[in-house]
Amino acid sequence: MELLEYLIAYTILGYLTWLAWGDLKKQHTVKKNWGKVKGTIIESGVKDEMGNKPRTGDVCDLYSPSVKYLYRVGDREFTGTKITYNNDNTMWYSSPRWAASRGRKWKIGKRVDIYYHPDNPARACLVPVSGVPHLYLFFLVLWMAVMAFASIIIP
Repeated sequence: MELLEYLIAYTILGYLTWLAWGDLKKQHTVKKNWGKVKGTIIESGVKDEMGNKPRTGDVCDLYSPSVKYLYRVGDREFTGTKITYNNDNTMWYSSPRWAASRGRKWKIGKRVDIYYHPDNPARACLVPVSGVPHLYLFFLVLWMAVMAFASIIIP
């Protein structure tokens, strides 16, 4: 490999690592700084939407666990629907059965922890930290190790 190819690969790797690390830091800030109260699941199910498969771009049905919860902060009552703090398609699946299995822990009537933004209690979620950035970082570090090893083995 040429020096320029390595430079490009490591620049991309660095950028992706920076993105994953930033998301991980945001998630830990949410868990540390947001308030936590007990709430109750009032609706639970699976929602579907048309979407594009990540690798092929084919249009297909995508499924996600769907919840609605009720919680109280001070003397105000709120309802929420977000599972993760950013809810940016981190829980979409191509199988309704798989989505239902992921949402099984949020049964109607169950008491759960609700994390809410201290300045805006209407902004809330059930899961402040997901394992997704950890997984990204793991694969990025693994890719970096493979690239380093390949640069030693392949002249």
